[in-house]
Amino acid sequence: MPDKNADTGDLLLIREALNGGKEALRMLFDRHKNAIYNLAYRMTGSRHDAEDILHDSFLKVLKNLPGFRAGGSFRNWVYTIALNNSRNLLRRKKI
Repeated sequence: MPDKNADTGDLLLIREALNGGKEALRMLFDRHKNAIYNLAYRMTGSRHDAEDILHDSFLKVLKNLPGFRAGGSFRNWVYTIALNNSRNLLRRKKI
């Protein structure tokens, strides 16, 4: 079951971040970095690749934050970005 309090907290941080709040961005990163790193590590088996995916994912979040739908789950959105980044990395390494 989704945690509505976490989603509400994320939405408040997103609003603050969109208004230039650097501390809000840091808090969003801190709230989600472990889950994203763990996903990337499970997918790749590499600490180095997991770190790269973590940072690439949050760069995409920063770039696309203005387009985030307020009714959606930020956690799911970030997780999906990281999942896609992991898959793309694995595809590139196979080639």
